[in-house]
Amino acid sequence: MLDELDAEKFCSGHAMIMNRADIEKHLEEITAFQQKIKSLVAEGKTLKQVQAAFNENEARLAESVYNEVMAIK
Repeated sequence: MLDELDAEKFCSGHAMIMNRADIEKHLEEITAFQQKIKSLVAEGKTLKQVQAAFNENEARLAESVYNEVMAIK
């Protein structure tokens, strides 16, 4: 998807302006975050157990990802 965009600067409206490398790194981090949650769900972990695997700020996002994973499970 990112390859289809002819841009070098990106602005979400909720964060600082980022360049292509910043966005690629962020996408890799989010993908790893999602994969970790998928693995924990596959192990039978509950929402609370999944949230405990992350710091306080990440725990809120973990809940959203957990709910998405459970909806397609």
